[in-house]
Amino acid sequence: MSKAKIRLIDKDVDCKLSKNFKHSEISCHCNYDDCTFTIVVQKTLDCLQTTRAVIYANKPFTPTNVYRCQHHNADLSKSSKKSRHKKGLAADIPCPPNMPFDEFIARLENVWQRVLPYKSKSFCHCDNEIP
Repeated sequence: MSKAKIRLIDKDVDCKLSKNFKHSEISCHCNYDDCTFTIVVQKTLDCLQTTRAVIYANKPFTPTNVYRCQHHNADLSKSSKKSRHKKGLAADIPCPPNMPFDEFIARLENVWQRVLPYKSKSFCHCDNEIP
């Protein structure tokens, strides 16, 4: 088994991380002074790229949350203390407007290891374990 490709990127640096995703799209969106970096896991980027291809027909989309620092995660009342967002292993992905939610879930399940649907909010939390 190969080791996971994991990088730490300074929060102030906006760079291209993959073919279609920039650092600013996956970094923590908080304003805490001690939130200074993003954990970037290659498997998460690969899943985001595949999601773009198989769900969004290669059209742009922005995940709601990917990496979240510990403080930002704690601010969210329903977020788990063991959230995989804190490790760069998760993404909250909005359902495309014209796709039935059940189809959206089924397609995500072919890309991510775990999919938690939030139909009332029209998104799914998707995550992986460390490869």
